[in-house]
Amino acid sequence: MYINVDRAVNAQEISFRNVHKLKEEVSKRFEQSGFIEKKIILDISGINALDYTGLQSFLAIKEMVSMSFAKTKTEVILNNPTKIIFDFMQKLGFDKKIQITYADPEIEIIGKLIISLKETIGPRIGGPTSSKMHLKIKEVIEANPSFREFILDFKDMEYIDGSGLGCLVIINNYLNKNKKIMSLKNLPDNFKALFKIANLHRIFRIASDE
Repeated sequence: MYINVDRAVNAQEISFRNVHKLKEEVSKRFEQSGFIEKKIILDISGINALDYTGLQSFLAIKEMVSMSFAKTKTEVILNNPTKIIFDFMQKLGFDKKIQITYADPEIEIIGKLIISLKETIGPRIGGPTSSKMHLKIKEVIEANPSFREFILDFKDMEYIDGSGLGCLVIINNYLNKNKKIMSLKNLPDNFKALFKIANLHRIFRIASDE
């Protein structure tokens, strides 16, 4: 997961005034990912000023992630600090408490973005919930722009109608245009039958069940 910190807080400084915004953004994005991210990369290249409270917030995020419902060990990484920021962190010994890298985030973060439909919108997709699914998935995709494969987990889903199927086609077409892959996993048997009747099994990539 990649987060541009100056965009997250809408400022070029991290201080007691805005650390809550950063914590909330990380918490929200981590939850949306299903707590499966192996790395949370905080790109601070656009941060020009940082006080002690700001530094402490990075450690607080690291602790928050480690105490969450994470399904795997998750690293919190500070990426591309300016020399002034790095010297400040080094002077206070923070470079020994949190990982710091200088890397192209596009190389680091390409991976999978997984959404559980049941946890996101409930067990049934049809009518109003189709629109809700479309908006929610679009929101998650826009918030996590650097994934390569987008996976929708249908585990414990009960129902989907034509409007839901149409929504999936729209999302799939959008991702294809942006050179990303969409996969469906844990499709219930009745969903698989419906996909075959509608010939959608030829359109969608269906991943192996867990």
